[in-house]
Amino acid sequence: MSSHNVYTSAGPQVTAQQNEDEINQDNGEKLLERLCQQALKGKSTLNDVNKAFVLMEGDNNTETGETIGDGKSAVKRLQNMGYVKDEKKWLTKKGFDTISRMILRNIMQNAKSSGVGEHMTNLRGSGEITMDMTRKYEFGDDPKNLSVHDTLFNAILHHGNNKFPLNVTTQDMAVHETYSDTRAAIVYCIDLSSTMKTKMKDGTSRMESAKRALWGLYGANTKLFPDDSVYIVGFASMAARINPYDIPYLRAFDADEFLHYTNYQAALQLSRSILRNVTSDNKKIILITDGQPSACYVENTYQKDVILSEKPYSNFYAPEQDILNRIYAEKSMRLDANKDRQVYLCYRYKKVDARIHAQTIREARRCQSDGISIDTVVITDEPELVEYGQTFAKETHGMMFHTSDGSMADILVRDYIGRSHIRTQWNMM
Repeated sequence: MSSHNVYTSAGPQVTAQQNEDEINQDNGEKLLERLCQQALKGKSTLNDVNKAFVLMEGDNNTETGETIGDGKSAVKRLQNMGYVKDEKKWLTKKGFDTISRMILRNIMQNAKSSGVGEHMTNLRGSGEITMDMTRKYEFGDDPKNLSVHDTLFNAILHHGNNKFPLNVTTQDMAVHETYSDTRAAIVYCIDLSSTMKTKMKDGTSRMESAKRALWGLYGANTKLFPDDSVYIVGFASMAARINPYDIPYLRAFDADEFLHYTNYQAALQLSRSILRNVTSDNKKIILITDGQPSACYVENTYQKDVILSEKPYSNFYAPEQDILNRIYAEKSMRLDANKDRQVYLCYRYKKVDARIHAQTIREARRCQSDGISIDTVVITDEPELVEYGQTFAKETHGMMFHTSDGSMADILVRDYIGRSHIRTQWNMM
């Protein structure tokens, strides 16, 4: 009787337990993505998050037959995993940091797929991060950043010779792009006026897009450039400093409150006071807004009387202490209020009051005198608002970015990594 030898491959055997672990990991990722969505929407309580999860799970089960997890409630599983807690601020530090890294990873993957290639490969020495991107060698470049692979490839391509010894010239040489260790101090000012609730083309609100951008920026700051100083200011009629861990709970002011106007001056003034005591040669304010300024400060009685002489029916506002206390209790925002200072409110449809513009530019000039540059991100599809953003950028010698969809996070994170840290020939001289 003949015998037969049966040979099998020695590849890894996938067990039922491994399959289950992979399913659980995949479900965990989906849960975190959904948790991120609810945080960006500004859910007030863990109960609100739970209701939203129930609705989403019902939709998925009905439409695709998909189920997530082992039958326990989604929020309960997230609690067991340490991502949420049953408190007013329901996202744990672990949950916040994990979502921050997830947003940053998605942004960097988008950048890579679009051909930007901005991802780190290794650290070299003190003060530079070597990138996968390469460029043509320029006089003065550090030889240690030479890309041997690309240089040899260029020599073969340019001279048509693939045999050694190769004839390599400076025209063939390529160097790795690097980030410098320039310490940056940046204040991101997010508009909290009522119009930030407006939906954009992709179905998300302007506020959701801005919060995602801030969350991604926090991830870039802590993961890539921990020595930078990054701050957040929320502003509407007045401004307040925001704790980064309060990003998930940021919500725009309601239109029935006098606080829902847009005061660029308040944002710039508070930002300047924050940066005043920061030691850095690279100070910047990024203003994220969806509208023109419609408010400014009135510092004294004389300024108020001048406005009233020109416009007798003008509106001025100074919140009472009980309002300030309520805002702090509800939003964890301590408004930069001064009992001797009022806010001049003047909303003009697609136009800016001349006095408000003048006060705004005056404050911007003070920032520039302190060595602080100002860039603006305008979230709108209305040409008049874009035009004002361009005017403001021109008068403040800054840059303006314009978006009308959810791409703001990609724009701001790439700008933060690039213009704040990329080493160019200009700043090497």
